[in-house]
Amino acid sequence: QLDRRSAKTYEEAMEKEGIQFYLGRGVKEVRMGDGGEVTSLLLTDGTEIPCDMVVVTAGVRPNVEFLKDTGVEMDRFGLVIDHHGKTSVPDIYGAGDVTGRSPIWPAAVKQGMTAADNMAGVQTSMEDFFASKSTMNFLGIPTMSLGVPEIPDETYTVVMEDNGEQYRKIIHKNGKIYGAILQGDLSYGGVLTQLIAKRIDVSRVKKPLFEIDYSDFFHTKENFEFYYEET
Repeated sequence: QLDRRSAKTYEEAMEKEGIQFYLGRGVKEVRMGDGGEVTSLLLTDGTEIPCDMVVVTAGVRPNVEFLKDTGVEMDRFGLVIDHHGKTSVPDIYGAGDVTGRSPIWPAAVKQGMTAADNMAGVQTSMEDFFASKSTMNFLGIPTMSLGVPEIPDETYTVVMEDNGEQYRKIIHKNGKIYGAILQGDLSYGGVLTQLIAKRIDVSRVKKPLFEIDYSDFFHTKENFEFYYEET
């Protein structure tokens, strides 16, 4: 959800609260006392950490065992679906956690609605589904992550602003914004969400990406409803 720069802000803040990180290494051995209680952890680099409780997390893994040998396509994430929620087998649809591609509740809901529409004969696509939108606020540091947090390859361009207390980053390519991170001040999140979700071409706007506002793209109807007209 975050890049190295925005994650480091949280790491440093948590370290000030007494939390210690051991990154880039794993657990080699859980050492036990004579009574079966945990006494320490031995890490792969030889570090031993005294402790009396171990909590293990492995992220979210979809339950797809029941699909084994059914012919339904799966990959390392889970069930494979297209933009209509269809699987590789006709009349079988998928959505939500089973796909391994819905990291947050709103994303899973969008997948479910799209799959339901198509199952009922109403053709709907998830073309405006832009990977994820995550917000967090740990230790008084607000952060928002939109779309991809890191460049997929070298054909993408990154624009950043960083004054220490506020960090902003936009990932774009060929006039389209594919991802962004805001930390410290989330006030620009609404505009960026629309630009990413609607895949709006920002190349025709002759101003810095962090200064775009709704007036550059949106107009209002008589009832003050916003609409976007591509030119």
